[in-house]
Amino acid sequence: MIPPGHHLKTRLEKDAPSKPKPDLTFITVRTTIISISIALTISIPITIKLFESLLENLVINLGEQSSDEIPDPLPEATPDTPPKVTLDSSPKVTLDPLPEVPPESSERFSQNRVCIPNSCNGKYAGSANFREAPSLSTLVIKGVIPVGECVFLTGNTAHGDNVIWHEAINETFLRRSLETAAKNQLSANQLGWIADCFIE
Repeated sequence: MIPPGHHLKTRLEKDAPSKPKPDLTFITVRTTIISISIALTISIPITIKLFESLLENLVINLGEQSSDEIPDPLPEATPDTPPKVTLDSSPKVTLDPLPEVPPESSERFSQNRVCIPNSCNGKYAGSANFREAPSLSTLVIKGVIPVGECVFLTGNTAHGDNVIWHEAINETFLRRSLETAAKNQLSANQLGWIADCFIE
């Protein structure tokens, strides 16, 4: 019952707005964008550093190999003028030119051309170090001559570090030495030294 002086009114009102349910597509897109931005923030500086390092190594390697040219025929050997060898870290070296018998030029070339064997003093050696000076120091390694490749002997020899060394010209490009102090000057037709045990 309704008390006197009052009446009953009914009115239709909207419900209070409720929070919408999150859209899974929106959540997935937002999470993906955040993940990608974090990954890019981390990986871009690392990628730039790696690229700079690669670029520096490439420039260094190109600088070393820029002097490499297509090999020309070997020059005539002139054993009359031994090269000047100066190294502070190696013992004093004395040059002993071999007695020269003047054969015909084609005979002389074949007699002075030596191919690298696969052993040195009876021990297996996959290659021979080609050195700037007659010394066992790794600082003078120009590169490596693989087994089977040939060198042209100039006729000059030297004694250093209890080894007899032969002066030679490499006919082909040298391979890179694994020694960290090696110079790795890999071009062909360089003047250098090779240990006596590789000369057959």
